[in-house]
Amino acid sequence: MATENFAHSLAMNGFNPDSSEIINLRIKMGLEGFGLFLELVELLILNEKLPTDYKELSDFLGYKLKDYCNKHNLPYKNHYPKNKLKRVVEDFNFFEFDVNKEHFYLTSETKSLLHFGKVKSDYMKYRKTKNKVEVKS
Repeated sequence: MATENFAHSLAMNGFNPDSSEIINLRIKMGLEGFGLFLELVELLILNEKLPTDYKELSDFLGYKLKDYCNKHNLPYKNHYPKNKLKRVVEDFNFFEFDVNKEHFYLTSETKSLLHFGKVKSDYMKYRKTKNKVEVKS
């Protein structure tokens, strides 16, 4: 079943936002930290690993928002501060690092918590249907 968005897919697949790991993140970083965590998980659906260059990661996450603000003459504020991304990645045991600590990826425990295989499958189905172009006859 294709889902309308990533968070909905998490909920439909049994993700529990009240797990002790998520509660710890929410206590220490609030909903902002939880939102950053979900953004990183969504990126990891599409990429096996992400760089630990948090400036690069911050710029990448913010590019669509920045582009939208520029097009509509709105002020832009970086909502992906590199110090907060670093805290989410390094302080909560959701992620692990390659040997050189240049990239990070989800731990097997985090994948289990998120029902990652099912969520990834649903998300990829959704992206395929969203990217299809209808041809009118």
